[in-house]
Amino acid sequence: MAPRKKGTVFRVTGLPASQPDDKLNEALKAVIDDNLEEDEQTKLTVKAAVVPSCYNNDENVALVGFLGGVPAFLSELTADPLGGWQGEMGDTDISLDFDQHFFGFTELYTPKPGSPATADIIAITGLDGHAYGSWRGKGNLGHMWLRKFLSKDLPCCRTMIYGYNSKLSTHGVNTIMDYGRGLIEELKKVRNTEELRERPMFFISHSFGGIILAHCLVKAVQTNEDDHPTIASLHRATYGMLLFGIPHKGLIDNETRRWERTGDFFTKLEADSALLHLPDYTEDKIPLDADHSMMVKFDSPNNRGYTSARDKLRQFEKDAPSVVAARFWTQREGFSVVFSLSGVRDIERFVAREAELVEIHRELGGDGSRQTVVLHGLGGIGKTQLSVAYAKRHKDSYSAIFWLNIKDEDSLKQSFAKIARQISREYPSTLQLSDVDINESLDKVVDAVKAWLSRPNNTRWLMIFDNYDNPKLPINSDATAVDIRKILPESHQGSIIITTRSSQVKIGHSMQIRKLSDVRDSLEILSNVSRREGLRSDLNAIMLARGLDGLPLALATAGAYLDQVPVSLSDYLRLYKQSWVQLQKSSPELDSYEDRTLYSTWQISFDHVKQQNDISANLLRFWAYFDSQDLWLELLQHSDLNDPEWVRELTKDEVSFHQAD
Repeated sequence: MAPRKKGTVFRVTGLPASQPDDKLNEALKAVIDDNLEEDEQTKLTVKAAVVPSCYNNDENVALVGFLGGVPAFLSELTADPLGGWQGEMGDTDISLDFDQHFFGFTELYTPKPGSPATADIIAITGLDGHAYGSWRGKGNLGHMWLRKFLSKDLPCCRTMIYGYNSKLSTHGVNTIMDYGRGLIEELKKVRNTEELRERPMFFISHSFGGIILAHCLVKAVQTNEDDHPTIASLHRATYGMLLFGIPHKGLIDNETRRWERTGDFFTKLEADSALLHLPDYTEDKIPLDADHSMMVKFDSPNNRGYTSARDKLRQFEKDAPSVVAARFWTQREGFSVVFSLSGVRDIERFVAREAELVEIHRELGGDGSRQTVVLHGLGGIGKTQLSVAYAKRHKDSYSAIFWLNIKDEDSLKQSFAKIARQISREYPSTLQLSDVDINESLDKVVDAVKAWLSRPNNTRWLMIFDNYDNPKLPINSDATAVDIRKILPESHQGSIIITTRSSQVKIGHSMQIRKLSDVRDSLEILSNVSRREGLRSDLNAIMLARGLDGLPLALATAGAYLDQVPVSLSDYLRLYKQSWVQLQKSSPELDSYEDRTLYSTWQISFDHVKQQNDISANLLRFWAYFDSQDLWLELLQHSDLNDPEWVRELTKDEVSFHQAD
């Protein structure tokens, strides 16, 4: 006799938690038997499992399935999934509610007795999906892997599904926020204690469910602790997500502007839209051998898609507790500072350097004791942008990230003053510094910030010291050289990155940053900055990229020229070669290949500026003697008749100044 396929699963709420599970099972089956028709008594087999309620410790929930069909008294729930059926438990006045829609949260199995729950796993289905059925395999046994397999593979997790009315007929773009609000309201109910709020969370989302999740997490980041602690804590508690076929770039009908599932999308989703395009360190891209619907239906624990999901969740369960606990600890202790790289030059798209990013993170990881990484290399090689990329990628690993310009002592002290303002904005009484102190008593500011960084338990900060190009060394007699050791926090805690052109800075782990070795990375920089497409197959672009020899600043300079000037790549390549010939004639002693590429690319850009406006070219020459800060009209404007003619022309009025600027 062939095995009978499992049918529809119903949810029963209202079971009293004061009774043992076996007694509840008996009482539940009695309610069902009392309502079965005569032929159904022998035709149907009831399978029920009692699980905890997500909402109320005084109640339990049952998941009920039937082998052989759906009983007549519940058949209306399959025809009208939004409906419900009520029955009474024995001679008591306890009312049991049967439903098939699974709206809200439903726990799928009882976590391992005697062990604290390690994490909350929440699964959110997509458009026209079903909170339970969308995760259920299509095989004859109809396994629901979140329940059947995870109960064995992650027994200590509280695994829940979230149900909502995802029928397409009434939902347009404007209801996305409503979906998100609905999820937020339910989360308030199931994570309503401090222990629950600080428990790590892992989300599993399919299709449109990922869009709802995204809106929910954005709202969480914008919520203050005083508004609602559960929502304000969501982004700190969220450690990892499994995203299945999420339309990140939209799934919208062009005419109605409504979110919808089309026939084409039912079976596939363009890979470009399904990816967040984050670095591999942050986003694992895992292909699945299934269409859009079947990609979340695993019939077997040996299914490759399931084993990938299981392994990720196990890794989350292992790594999350310490990370999430540290996030809440720093928040409580007053050490968390909003991430900002304001004033730091940043590029839109960072290219390559994956191995370097991994090495930096490996060296800075640890137990909170002091770890230092020194990035040294040629000017223009990309040390600063590498540091920016690291800070952006790993901002959630640190309670605070501070950027300091250590070009000279004055710049360094101004950086400390900026840090003091950041800390004082969020924790006004922490540093006990007035605005006058911050603006005028810079030595006092440095000491106050160092003391804050040295406080007990304040171990998860990161300081990035950029431009440490004039270090205090035995071989450096420059009186303006800076000794970084004198301004480091005294306690042996926190993380530090130093960028420098000097290979003689012997602090912590040293990393030499070299030229880009893959011409494809060089071409990507040229393409990004120049905003020109098809460079990977352009012979002139390839020759130019190889000629610039993997020096990021030279590549970016060339790209900026190509973006601003309507010149072909072949003409630019000719100009580049001519510029080097001129350099050879005028400076035969300059034989460094790196200097050649950098000089040539800058020279071409400078010549173009000179052709357009001679005063602008003179202003650039003048600027070269200043730090990389703003110059303003009043600084240059005075009545000295000995000034060169171009200066008098430049500063005669604002229009002339801004034309040259």
